[in-house]
Amino acid sequence: MNRLVKLSAERRKQAEKILLEGKVIPTLMKYGEPEIIGSFALDVMYNPDIDIVVLTPNPQQSALGALNDFISQKRFQKYEYGDFVKFKRANRPQGFIINLHSHTTSPKWEIEIWFLKSITKEQRLHMRLKNKINDTNRNQILQLKQRRATRKLSKHDLSSMDIYRKAIKNMH
Repeated sequence: MNRLVKLSAERRKQAEKILLEGKVIPTLMKYGEPEIIGSFALDVMYNPDIDIVVLTPNPQQSALGALNDFISQKRFQKYEYGDFVKFKRANRPQGFIINLHSHTTSPKWEIEIWFLKSITKEQRLHMRLKNKINDTNRNQILQLKQRRATRKLSKHDLSSMDIYRKAIKNMH
């Protein structure tokens, strides 16, 4: 097993523990249909972050309810809320986001949770990739993520979705 695949497996184990101890999925199920997406779902974890989408008929109300629950549960150190419906931003879905931060672990973890009314084009891309990914693609994605990190590019400079798009292109 190469070093990047081993790192990805270790990150995934850490992520599973954080999700379980933080009761993340059971909390989110009260507000809609949560789906873990991104590097966790594709088994290509490089950075210590987890992406979740919650489909719900009322994204703002659901996001605020979940945020209040997480704060009350006191399982994370830091909490953030964002409104991308009123304050639209390029390359961001129109929805509401909460970020949970665990700074008591090493490395520091972030859980990014989007509350949306419907599936996004990124989720559709993610589903296509999930059905096509293999060990070769997985390794290519991990190498691209490592390159992004070593070049000190942020996820906003080169998103994981851009990396996944490149991987899908190479699969044809």
